[in-house]
Amino acid sequence: MKVKPPLFVFKIVLFLFELFAKVRGAKFDFDFDRFKNSQWLPKNDVPRSLFPAKEKKIDLVFVATQKDFEILKISLPMAIKAIPKFQIGHIKLIVPADQVSVCRKILGQASRTLEIVDEDSLIDSEDRDGLLDKFGSRYTWVLQQILKVASVLESESEAILIVDADTVLLNKRNWLNSNETQLLQVSEEYNKDYYEFLADSGIGINPPLYTQVTHHMLLQKKYLIEALETLGVGNVHELVELIKDRSSVKSNSSICVDYELYGQYMMMRHKDKISLGRWCNVGISSRYFGYITRSNLRLRIMSLFFHSASFHSWS
Repeated sequence: MKVKPPLFVFKIVLFLFELFAKVRGAKFDFDFDRFKNSQWLPKNDVPRSLFPAKEKKIDLVFVATQKDFEILKISLPMAIKAIPKFQIGHIKLIVPADQVSVCRKILGQASRTLEIVDEDSLIDSEDRDGLLDKFGSRYTWVLQQILKVASVLESESEAILIVDADTVLLNKRNWLNSNETQLLQVSEEYNKDYYEFLADSGIGINPPLYTQVTHHMLLQKKYLIEALETLGVGNVHELVELIKDRSSVKSNSSICVDYELYGQYMMMRHKDKISLGRWCNVGISSRYFGYITRSNLRLRIMSLFFHSASFHSWS
C-alpha cells in the first residue's frame, strides 16, 4: 500500500510471528527481510523527483488474448492516463492472429493512435512450435514474455511501458526524465527459479536484493538490448533458443525474461539510471473486476492507497 505502517510496528509484528513460530514449532514460508526491503527502501534509494522531459516519447504496449479484452476496456485508458500526455508515443495491443478482428471490434476506438498487432508478426512459427514443445501447458505464459521483449526491440521509441492486460494503473507516474533516469518499482514477489536462471546466465545475483515482478514496467530499449547481449543473444530467435536450452520444465514458473531480466540488469549495470519506488499493487480476483471498475468513486478511493490493481483470473 502507498500508506505503510511505521517500521517499528512491522518489527513488533515480526517479533510476534517469530515468537509464535518458536512456541509452536512452526515455520513460515515467507521472506520477511525481502518484504521489509521492498517497503522501506534505504534513504539513498528513495525515489528522486523525476521531471519528465517533453522530448522523451513512451510507447504503451499490452500483450493480450481474448479473455483480457473486457478488462482492456478499462486498463488501456487508465494506462494512457498514467503517462503524461506529452510523452505518449505509439499504443499497441499484441494479440493472437485469429483474435485481431475481435479485438478491433471491441477496442478499435479506444484511442486514435491505437495499433492492434498480430503476434505472429513478432515471432515466427518455428520459434512458437519450439516453445510449445518445450513448455506444453505453460507455452502461452512463456510466449507472452517473448512478445513483450519483441515489442520493445521493434519499437521506434526510446522507452516502452509494458503493462499486463489484467493490470489497471491507478495513478499517473513520472516514468522517465530527460537524463534517462527511470522509475523502477520494487515488488514483494519472489520466485527463486527466476534468479537461478538469470544468475546462471550472467545477470544479477541470487538471491537478489530487490525483485521486480511488478506486472508493468518501463523499459528503455537500449538497455534491454544490452541485457540480451549479456545473455549472449541478439534477437528474438536466439532468445527462444537460449530459453529452450537453459530453462527447466520441472518448475511451472522457471523463467522471467521480461520484467526480471530488465530489472535485475538495471540493478547490476545501471543503478545510476534508476530511481527505486514502492510497487503499491493490490491483487484482486477478476470476478470483482466489474463491481470495482463500474464506479469511478471506487477506483478513485483505491488510487489513494495503491498505484495499481491486478485482476488475476487465477485468483
